[in-house]
Amino acid sequence: MPSALTSESQARDSERQAVRALWRRIVPATLAGLFLAELFVMVLFDVLDWHGGVVVGLMDAALLALLVLPGLYLVVLRPVTRLAAQLAAATADARFRGVVEAASDAILIGDRSGRIRFANPAALALLGFSAGELDGAEIALLVPEALRARHVEGMRRYLETGEARVVGHGPVQMEARAKDGQRIPVELTLSAPTLRKEGLLVAVVRDLRQRQRLALYEAILPTCCVCGRIRDDTGVERGHGHWDKLESYVQRHSPARLSHTWCPECMVEYRRNQGLPPRPEGTAAEIK
Repeated sequence: MPSALTSESQARDSERQAVRALWRRIVPATLAGLFLAELFVMVLFDVLDWHGGVVVGLMDAALLALLVLPGLYLVVLRPVTRLAAQLAAATADARFRGVVEAASDAILIGDRSGRIRFANPAALALLGFSAGELDGAEIALLVPEALRARHVEGMRRYLETGEARVVGHGPVQMEARAKDGQRIPVELTLSAPTLRKEGLLVAVVRDLRQRQRLALYEAILPTCCVCGRIRDDTGVERGHGHWDKLESYVQRHSPARLSHTWCPECMVEYRRNQGLPPRPEGTAAEIK
């Protein structure tokens, strides 16, 4: 959040400077306009020999208003309106940048020409770039070479026809290319709320390496090296499951069913423990 607070503080400082600069222009211009308008009305009434009376006073006020209002619009109202719109846009942009820069996911903004306009710190860290290195770079450089042709064709099709297969269709899993050429498994979400109007494309990229490592870890079944039982962590915190026989585990988690028989080694061992010959009588060959 420090970056967000810094961005808002900078925006407020810019607002104050812009307002002071505007008032330094407006106040002298307004006073000069009022003075000139009143001087013009006084000279006109003196030429026409209109002096005193309620009617002359009302005509003086009406003529002064007619002369001053257009000038006030040009000198005061229009500049203030423009400044208010600019300040609102600047504030929104500063807040957006603050939130995006503080996000843990990588966020990149590209334009219609396929170049990067903005990359937050998380994106730079994920892809191995320094601040400013991605400004103006081609988005295709972050796509593995084997997928670049599909990326370029997809963007061309979307811009020309509006047909989207990835944009606006939720997260998809793919690979991104880092600065050193490393291929990073990521989850990509593309949205283009202003692509048609402003030409901006927003990409949210989530690093899947940690998730894949966790999935691999959780896919390893803990098996007792003495009794051969398996710990079943289904539905509980890892490491707190109950220990069960392999047969029971398989029957719970797969459609497979087990039958019981003897492997040759266990048959020999069992018969030896029972004081029997290594092979049953009548077998065609000795069990080894």
